[in-house]
Amino acid sequence: MRYRACQRCAQSIGPVNIGGNLALTAVKGFLGVVGGSQALVADAIHSLADLLSSGLLFVGLRVARRPANSRHPYGYGKVEFLVAVGIYTLLLAAGGFIMYDSVHLIVHRHDVTPSAITLLGALLSAVVNEMMYRQSLCAGRQLQSPAVVANAAEKRADVYSSLAVLAGIAGAKLGVHVLDPLAAVLVAGLILHSSVKGIWEAMQGLTDSALDPELLRRLEVAAGEVPGVAGLGSVRSRVIGQRIWVELDVFTDGRQSLQEAEELRREVVGALRRCVGRPGDVVVHLRADDQEARCDDE
Repeated sequence: MRYRACQRCAQSIGPVNIGGNLALTAVKGFLGVVGGSQALVADAIHSLADLLSSGLLFVGLRVARRPANSRHPYGYGKVEFLVAVGIYTLLLAAGGFIMYDSVHLIVHRHDVTPSAITLLGALLSAVVNEMMYRQSLCAGRQLQSPAVVANAAEKRADVYSSLAVLAGIAGAKLGVHVLDPLAAVLVAGLILHSSVKGIWEAMQGLTDSALDPELLRRLEVAAGEVPGVAGLGSVRSRVIGQRIWVELDVFTDGRQSLQEAEELRREVVGALRRCVGRPGDVVVHLRADDQEARCDDE
């Protein structure tokens, strides 16, 4: 029941983010231009990149939910990693543009004196992004969705950047004019750092990264505690978006009947599923006296 509730929450993330980022882009862009704040204009560009990435997230999650078929027997889960790469690439481009433009202002010593109204735009941005961050992080962690977690990381970077913009505008209002473009440089640095890190993590998922070592250890313990299991062989796993795939070799004493062996297999599969706590496929190979009976969990 909780998983379904999280799914419904995750399905609403795309529309909520698109609406929120559209509003923030318009408000911050307008206030930044009218109020003369380079940092707020940079933050508006950041929100524009977020708007595009939210559209990618919305489409990607719909594709990833498609059921497996003969052409894609493991489903479409890896689309989420592709979406994550797309999101972070857009952020990387936005960060590079903001960095270049802000450094140009500092080098050429353009004094920036924003008006007080720009403080409202930065504060509004921080509050709205924090709300979207909390929604995305909760759903992403519960569903183990790389795309939704990437979206959450993006929102947290937005919160920090908005706070930096707020501080930069306040400093410029106090007479330290360089603080506004310096805040924009800080925004760009945060964006670039989170983008490079996110792209690296998403690429690991695209290359069939294994489950966390601690989770694999718990899986081995859970399987070993099933009565009738004499030993364990190799454990293989990979992450496919929100789903996982686990393959385990189980040794028995070879004295079970076929019916007993099938029951043992089901018990091991059930133990592994309870331990994982998320959707996925579990394949158990029963081995006894060098004879392998391959049993696949459908």
